[in-house]
Amino acid sequence: MVHGDGGDGGNNGTLDGPPQRLVELLQRDMLRIGGHLTMQDCKAMVWCDPHGGCKSVGTTVFRRGHTVVVRVQQQPDLPQLTLKFVTAQNHTRRVLNEAAVLYALQWDKPCSHVVQFLGVTYLGHEQYAAIRKDTQVPAVVLALYNTDLEQLIQRTRSATLPQCRDRWWTLYRQLSTALAHVHRAGVVHADIKTSNILVDTSTPTLAFKLADFTASFFLEGAHEGGGPALETTLEYSPQSASSGGSQGPTQRGDVYSLALCLLACITGREPYSELLMEKFHSSAVSAASTQWLINAISRDDPIALNVLENTHLYDEWAAELTVVRLMLRGRTLPLD
Repeated sequence: MVHGDGGDGGNNGTLDGPPQRLVELLQRDMLRIGGHLTMQDCKAMVWCDPHGGCKSVGTTVFRRGHTVVVRVQQQPDLPQLTLKFVTAQNHTRRVLNEAAVLYALQWDKPCSHVVQFLGVTYLGHEQYAAIRKDTQVPAVVLALYNTDLEQLIQRTRSATLPQCRDRWWTLYRQLSTALAHVHRAGVVHADIKTSNILVDTSTPTLAFKLADFTASFFLEGAHEGGGPALETTLEYSPQSASSGGSQGPTQRGDVYSLALCLLACITGREPYSELLMEKFHSSAVSAASTQWLINAISRDDPIALNVLENTHLYDEWAAELTVVRLMLRGRTLPLD
């Protein structure tokens, strides 16, 4: 359960939306002028035991570096939630930035294929032991989803071709809709990859959700030439590769990255992973393989570099590869 801390008149936040104080700050500081929120500005909610007193928030489902995602321990009749936060206070700006972007995307004209944002809360050492004592860090409150696209591809390699095609077109329609919504809001996602596409498998038809907006930014507040430099070589477009990643993410780059995710659904492997395995006997991007991979991406032929010897895919997935090719070359969403 989420309660307000009474900081501005004792008004409680609810799971129906972020607290009013946070809404006002997001509108005034982040959405309009691209400013940054501070912990003091946003300290409007705390995560508490419904019976009073704070306790451990839940089970850790992901941890990399300072970033943590936990599944919240809730009663069966309550919404199932996750909290995403960083344990180091000097990294909290990324969490607050994600909250601002998600607010802009959801509370104006929401899209059902963007991860559902439920608000912001604050955690301390009592809730998560890795947080320093006498410190509180912001956490984004999100709806819980079963898995992500990367795991789904790995688990369903034995699916029939018609099943895979149905899943591909569902993914294409839903994520194209989501990305068009993001771009109309003047946002660059900047980190589209299979692990950042969540999947709700609780319904008869798979529901895909675009997630992880920590690297996203508003075009209105960005510097010329795009936002921050790309962090993952596998997300490079040929233009980013030719500049060594210094060009920064763009909306066209988002479309290119989504096309690579769609291509991964066809090949059944992460982008360029088989190529790296053949060349370096490892699918991981290392210092030794990075420059070689950048040179390969600069050739601007990602379909061939991912299909490789599996030439039967050209016939079996002809229509789908045509769509991917349009997205890679035109850098626009075919649905627009």
